[in-house]
Amino acid sequence: MIVTNYPKSTTTLTVSAWVWAEARPTWASIVKNWPGGNASHFHLGLQDSAGDLSNYIRQNNADLGLREGTPLPIASWQHVAFVLDANTERLYRNGVAVASGPYTGTLPNPTSAALIIGARLLSGSATGDSHWQGKIDEVAIWNRALSPTEIESLATPGGEFASEITTSTKGSMFRQQATAYLRYPFVVDNPALYRRWILRLRYDDGFVVWLNGQEVARRNAPETLDWNSAATAAAPESASEVAEIFNLAEFENLIVAGTNVLAFQALNLAADDPDFFIAPTLDALSTVTVTNTFVYFTTPTPGSENLPGVDVLGPIITEAKHSPNVPNDTDDLVVTARITPAFAAVTNVTLRYRVMFSNEVAVTMLDDGAHGDGIASDGIFGGTIPASASTNGQMIRYAVTATDAFGHTSRAPLFNDPLDSDQYFGTVVANPAINSALPVFHWFVATPAAAETSAGTRCSLFYNGEFYDNLFVRIRGGTSRAWPKKSCKIEFNEDQDFEPTRASRA
Repeated sequence: MIVTNYPKSTTTLTVSAWVWAEARPTWASIVKNWPGGNASHFHLGLQDSAGDLSNYIRQNNADLGLREGTPLPIASWQHVAFVLDANTERLYRNGVAVASGPYTGTLPNPTSAALIIGARLLSGSATGDSHWQGKIDEVAIWNRALSPTEIESLATPGGEFASEITTSTKGSMFRQQATAYLRYPFVVDNPALYRRWILRLRYDDGFVVWLNGQEVARRNAPETLDWNSAATAAAPESASEVAEIFNLAEFENLIVAGTNVLAFQALNLAADDPDFFIAPTLDALSTVTVTNTFVYFTTPTPGSENLPGVDVLGPIITEAKHSPNVPNDTDDLVVTARITPAFAAVTNVTLRYRVMFSNEVAVTMLDDGAHGDGIASDGIFGGTIPASASTNGQMIRYAVTATDAFGHTSRAPLFNDPLDSDQYFGTVVANPAINSALPVFHWFVATPAAAETSAGTRCSLFYNGEFYDNLFVRIRGGTSRAWPKKSCKIEFNEDQDFEPTRASRA
């Protein structure tokens, strides 16, 4: 596989991959940019005909190499990595450092732009050699030095999810089946005492779920299920990290007094796909608890309906905003918010942002006059989302959290109701390729096919300078559902009406 270009660090670097070797060909390549000589960047693969793990970097017009010294095991998944920090090069297998050596702290900028996975691209030629015989998965490159703890986490089966995995299906599924059947019984004494049933689900790669025998949701599943069906598509990376929310309101009549069953046919992309994950949570609100709970209203609404409140009041977050409102690709996005102590001093403020549907990234916000926050110590905190985090047309979403000396944490937006409130503030990076005299709706959904189902999914919308998050979208119409181009219905949250004619913000 050829990656035509990639960001090339000339200082710190981490390269990681999972590999399965069927044999040990001479100089078998895992991942490299190594046409030879000073044009080279790095090599990670096997050492000549000895077959042990090795990596090379170019230093002072010479090749600096590390090797494990023991042949790489055959027919089993192995995690391999190397790390360059300020002064040391380290080679890892399965989370353990197997070799290390001195590093000058700088790499040459390679003349070859391409990264090769599973082979070597010869200088000035498209002809490759040193092919890997087996499988390579989850190749990743960081332009920083990962810590030993981070490498160990990557090498742990289940990775960052290892602590959450209570049942491993590897023995019965891997290389055997793409389907797993799961049943979760739960007991409800009196269904009348509960409302707003919600299914939160993280998954990789697909599923169909039934409540007491009736289908209530599906993702990446074939229209006609077989006993051994596979997922029809790979789930986006965010699907296993952030729970998708399914509103079960129309199925509440299925819940009975006594034992109920939530049943899944969970689907992997293929029997030999090494990634499989499903983690459901079923929530409901108690009508007794809801009507007798006191809350703090964080936003005053004199003469109007009360907005949602919080049970425990932490720092008060107001005036959250970003600049510029619609950034260009080269613009950093500066986020500011006013943080007011409630019952204790503010100890830390954090900006948490996501680009498209990736994982959250945390950035410390400060009130020191040096982080876009204006005057120091005026209660306005600032933080920056770097331009390098996104590109043209991508959605950027963010939330602000603040913690006080009592350990109480507040969040803006509040996101008190997963079915009817914004989860993030946000914007969209300007896309110069769009040139239209017509109004442009920017619509973002993690799984577009899910929007064309009755169960629907959540989405985000940007229009005329205004961002709307965590909206509900589903297919609509009768006979038109069979048409190639579907009609969809978008339901806006109660706390933010759609404003089609408002003037664009500067």
